Amino acid sequence: MIEYAERFFQLQKTIGDTTQTLFESLKIIAEKKKVHPDTLYKLPKCNPKILYLIEWFYDLKKSPEPITYSEIEAWSKLTNKAVTPNEVEAIMRLDLQYSITNKPKKDK
Repeated sequence: MIEYAERFFQLQKTIGDTTQTLFESLKIIAEKKKVHPDTLYKLPKCNPKILYLIEWFYDLKKSPEPITYSEIEAWSKLTNKAVTPNEVEAIMRLDLQYSITNKPKKDK
């Protein structure tokens, strides 16, 4: 799932000084070339039964700061979603991968 998330996060990044994401750009290219966008996205295989964790992650990720256990607990109570310890660990790993993928590049 982490490899999938890493590529997914890369696709969500904006290109240069535009507001267009890599995902949107590849979709346009796919339409012009008349190919299925999935051939350009190059997303690794991921069990569809656990993709909800990425959705939960995005529900929680409201700032560049790391997600805290307290935030997960509060979100769980407010949304009435029973989050298991394994799901909490997965969300924390997704947050770490998101931070790594979106780490600003240092100027040379």
